[in-house]
Amino acid sequence: MNYDEKAIDEVAQSIASTTTELLHDTVHWQIESVSADGDEYDAIHAEVMRRAIQIMHDDIAPLIKTYYIKK
Repeated sequence: MNYDEKAIDEVAQSIASTTTELLHDTVHWQIESVSADGDEYDAIHAEVMRRAIQIMHDDIAPLIKTYYIKK
């Protein structure tokens, strides 16, 4: 298989940056009714993000194993 490692990394970094920003905003919108502020709000926000990322990782892990490109 012919692929450019640098190009894949650049695309992946761009997608990761955009996805992180969108996730951050989405979590904010989803928890805006939570009655917390300051450090407590930040902790809740971070935990929701962590759990969402873990779920995404768990969902994609089987595909990564199936289609992993060996270097």
